[in-house]
Amino acid sequence: MNVKSARYNGNGTIDCEIEHPVYGWIPFTASPDDQEELGRRLFSEIIGSGDEIAPCPPKTEEQVAREVRRERDSRLQELDKIVSNPLRWASYTTEKQNELSEYRQALLDVPQQEGFPYEVKWPEHPLELI
Repeated sequence: MNVKSARYNGNGTIDCEIEHPVYGWIPFTASPDDQEELGRRLFSEIIGSGDEIAPCPPKTEEQVAREVRRERDSRLQELDKIVSNPLRWASYTTEKQNELSEYRQALLDVPQQEGFPYEVKWPEHPLELI
């Protein structure tokens, strides 16, 4: 199979294009752990070919910021399961509710931290999560 434009993608896999008999050159990701034999075989062939594989391009600041915001949003969703549930919220002391509110605000403020998005100090969750 013809392969071109092999490039590491930073996820342990290789992005490339393969020549499809009907559709021409199509994007493909070759992985050593692919469930399909083609992906595993192409990964081995690309690695073993001796051809130069382009390095993974560095992430842009925008890409890194998007990843950090995704992580922040995930933590907010976890917290909102508590905050938006009146019965659960009422089960906490006023002190614990204040700590949770402060934690939520600290998460919202993550993009305003100095050094964002490359240096992020995540606030500590005030509850022990199981």
